Amino acid sequence: MTQITTPSASEPLPQFQQETVRQVSTLRELFAAMVRALPTRVTTASELQRATKLDMKLCWKVFRVIGAPDALAAAQYVPGPANMRDLLRTMGRLGVPDALLRRVEEASEHFEQLVEEHAGDRRTFDSMVSGYAGGGDGERAVLRQRKAAFQANSHIWGVQAEAMVMTMIQRPSEQDSSRLDEIGLRGEFGVRRLRPTRQPLYEQVYATLDKQGREYSAGRRRRLSGDGDGVGLIPEFCSSPLPEVEVSEGPDGRSRAVLMHSALGMKAAVDLVMGFVLRDGAPRYYGEETHSWSIARITKPFRVAILDLVLEEGTLPREPALRGFTTTKNSQMCPPEELWTTGLLSEGESVVRLGRGPEVLAVGEVPRYAEMVEWAIRRVGWDPRRFEAWRLRVEYPVVLSSVGMVYEMMPAPGGGGR
Repeated sequence: MTQITTPSASEPLPQFQQETVRQVSTLRELFAAMVRALPTRVTTASELQRATKLDMKLCWKVFRVIGAPDALAAAQYVPGPANMRDLLRTMGRLGVPDALLRRVEEASEHFEQLVEEHAGDRRTFDSMVSGYAGGGDGERAVLRQRKAAFQANSHIWGVQAEAMVMTMIQRPSEQDSSRLDEIGLRGEFGVRRLRPTRQPLYEQVYATLDKQGREYSAGRRRRLSGDGDGVGLIPEFCSSPLPEVEVSEGPDGRSRAVLMHSALGMKAAVDLVMGFVLRDGAPRYYGEETHSWSIARITKPFRVAILDLVLEEGTLPREPALRGFTTTKNSQMCPPEELWTTGLLSEGESVVRLGRGPEVLAVGEVPRYAEMVEWAIRRVGWDPRRFEAWRLRVEYPVVLSSVGMVYEMMPAPGGGGR
């Protein structure tokens, strides 16, 4: 969930917001006066539609303008010129005074001048005011734009996917209680090509990084399914027949997997899941590292990105204070700590505690996901009932952004403060 900030009452509004508030406040008053002037009492958009026979969407906009929490929230619902002409013509036919209609027409013209001067077009104007909309309107506007970007990028890139799921599963190391044993899973589901392009259907670089961005797991990662180092497909949860994915390992220890797969459409969609186990991996407590994080690079248009943190009970002294984020930074090109401090696309994304046990991980876009996580945990000999989970879910994440969640690590019990 994207958090939207509106200026506090004590802060002076910049010129754009001042002019918008003034113009839309006038329109709100005039719209309310028009509704009151109708021969029958009207209190809802449905009642307005029955009284006027106007399009329901236009009636809904009228009441959104009147009833929005403030003028900035109402601005994106002001009807455009064609709708406004229909509204005024109908109101006049139903007996609304001409003097009032002329005031509405004049206020509407001033509003259109405002749009032209500050934004150039209505779509850009709506985007500008959406960041100040209260009551969830701004959040819905952002989601609409993300969905539109998903549709446009799907055509431009020629590929898309239903869901990307990344899972980090941690427990205290069996060999060193100051470090963690980790299972890492990454799956892309419903991946399909929409038109012939040279863009890989699937391309993923996998690395486990320290705070300086250095790969520290080279030679120590083990595939959950099969033998050898690096990142491997898990056939048990990939689509069948298993597509041929070329996996190579670079000199820095980072694994790269590529699938070209030229067939088009939903019938050619594939599910790809890769996973590994890393023993004696990341530090468990604050010290050489200060934060624990899980970060996914959004490499194609996804309908949804899901990041889960799954911890065995007792792994941390207390529940982690997780923070979700979306950033323009490339998770493979800069130190991790830059990702949640710079280039942010929103003030934050919500991380939700799901609870304990594999069943809490169920997600509609990936029917076998809870089964997959339970399989992975049992694969290494752990008890799935001892694990609890937190989730970051981002609808229509922006292509080439990085999505992640992070928490500040805690000192070891009895180890003193920081």
